[in-house]
Amino acid sequence: MKERYRRGGLGDVAVKRRLEDVLQELLKPIRERRAAVSGDLDRVLDILRSGTAKARAITQSTFEELRDALGLFSFRRLT
Repeated sequence: MKERYRRGGLGDVAVKRRLEDVLQELLKPIRERRAAVSGDLDRVLDILRSGTAKARAITQSTFEELRDALGLFSFRRLT
């Protein structure tokens, strides 16, 4: 496709259609998993809580590294 595009034998519309096909295939299993869990509200909430806890831990760790690297401190840490 790359060579055809460079030679001029392949237009933007064809490239965009191919890209859409590839993206749809990539998203298909994600959509299937979403459909499988969407009817179970408790499971969805558990997934969200778990993801939130993981993200919070990573964020806190990153913040502490940044604070230490910049030499910042918190009065709460002194007590």
